[in-house]
Amino acid sequence: MREKDLFDIIYKLEQLKLHAKTSQDIFDTLEDIQRNLEFLQFEPQNSIPDVIIWLLSNGKRYAYYRLPANEVLYSTNVDYRGHLCGKLQTITLKWPGKEIDIDKDKRFFIPAEIRVKIWFGLAIHEQDWLSQQNGADLTIYAETYENQTNVLGQWSTTGPLMTRPAWSDVTGNMNLLKQNFQVPPGWRWGGDWYISPEISARYADDAGHRKFTEEVYEHQYRLIAGAQWQPKAIQWTNLVGDKVLSKNERTESPPGWEWEDEWTIDTNRAVDEEGFEYCVNQTVSGWCPVEKLFHLNRRRRWYRTRVIKIDLNIEEKKKKEIKIDFKNEGWEYAPMFNMRFHADERSMDMTRRRRWHRKMISDQLLNNENINSNSNGGTFINTDIIFRMQSQVSLVTDSSSKGDQRSPDFKSATNKNIKIELSAPRMFLTFKRPYYYELRSYIYQARNLLSMDYDSFS
Repeated sequence: MREKDLFDIIYKLEQLKLHAKTSQDIFDTLEDIQRNLEFLQFEPQNSIPDVIIWLLSNGKRYAYYRLPANEVLYSTNVDYRGHLCGKLQTITLKWPGKEIDIDKDKRFFIPAEIRVKIWFGLAIHEQDWLSQQNGADLTIYAETYENQTNVLGQWSTTGPLMTRPAWSDVTGNMNLLKQNFQVPPGWRWGGDWYISPEISARYADDAGHRKFTEEVYEHQYRLIAGAQWQPKAIQWTNLVGDKVLSKNERTESPPGWEWEDEWTIDTNRAVDEEGFEYCVNQTVSGWCPVEKLFHLNRRRRWYRTRVIKIDLNIEEKKKKEIKIDFKNEGWEYAPMFNMRFHADERSMDMTRRRRWHRKMISDQLLNNENINSNSNGGTFINTDIIFRMQSQVSLVTDSSSKGDQRSPDFKSATNKNIKIELSAPRMFLTFKRPYYYELRSYIYQARNLLSMDYDSFS
């Protein structure tokens, strides 16, 4: 089909060269050729759909992006390869749904932005994709999560909140016991199971900031309506209500930081002249800025700003403390399994999980055979690995419901069915040394740029 269109374009150009009489004939023919070329450039094959990237949370689609497949399609011929194939690109996701619904919900902000490398090709050409990871080794790990719930102050694997298996994948839908993992042919274990917590969950809120605002909430209550306000038993908390140090106990700044100002009451919110906001029950929330006779709780926000002092020794010490903390427990906590997990345990947390990894090593790597090394010292291997997990599922049969009088052994054999589930391992790029880059740019002329200082003299 495409060759036929190409021959038609060539034929039109030849006829135009021989029989064109006016300039209008030339323009009409060229516009027709332009429309044909624009029609041909979109799809490499009519059977290949576009690449759809979805942002999912709790089974709900929040944002997406549609990427034409021909832009990331790989070919051994460089001229036929997509211009974004295997290249780092920035993608701004879009809201799903109709524009009328988006405007109605006032979703005028960007939902998400990602930086990705996408390579779309045949499995036989996989080594080309792996060879692009310069300076890093591709390591593969089996992964499972240990899940527990809090029952009467004790952590266990039972209880009404245990809505997922004791050992599962990250979503909690698949049962992944450690002893059920069997390495595929051509692979072997590179050690025992070990706790591998998510690194990003262990960093503090001020990580990566040069200027940070500390905040603390002061709580007061009264027993009956109209009585005097008095401090609560837990007077100082954070935003979610967990107990923290009071502002008087935070006189010294954290290591590597220095205070920029003093503790100040935040009155730039919906509060009264003293900075208080009121509610009936703190657990129900519903804070309002006006005091009523029936209000029994009130709080106000104190804040203080600190700036960083650059000290390489302190930074290295903080990194070591983080690594040591990883090796202790590695638990992540959340009120429910379907909510966001965090590193520090809070009073409302009823569930917890931690990630376990076990490294896998290819026999090719051990035997030093069929290893491809790139110029920067990275190694890559075949990644066609998948775990085939087997589990027994109880079935309710017609014979059992009608009161079958067979032996118990026969019933246990017939009421159990083998369920096959597939689990893919985790793949990481491990760098042997850090790489430092510097970008310098000079803007000579620009319009509609916002200044980054407060006095607008930048």
